[in-house]
Amino acid sequence: MVLLKKLLFIILLLLSFRAEAQQVLPIDKLLHLGAGYTIGSTTTSIVYYYTRNKKKAILIGTASVVLIGIGKEVYDLKHGDPDLGDLVADIVGGGIGIFTVTINF
Repeated sequence: MVLLKKLLFIILLLLSFRAEAQQVLPIDKLLHLGAGYTIGSTTTSIVYYYTRNKKKAILIGTASVVLIGIGKEVYDLKHGDPDLGDLVADIVGGGIGIFTVTINF
């Protein structure tokens, strides 16, 4: 858990260095951040509710965020504009959502 917190902190710091002069994060990245948050927090909550196993809930929540984020970027290869930054925003949002949910466990 401590490693996850440190990794999340480092990623947030790295995102701040890539900021544009007029806007900290483009709207698209904020949408990905919000989607990752929603997926991570919801999945983790549901899994914990049914299993009462904190580690399993965190692992499945993380896996769901990563797999859905990768799936979206694979879809964008043919139908949109794939961007590694979008995947990073998904994972950071998911990490924040999972962390927020697990505080109360």
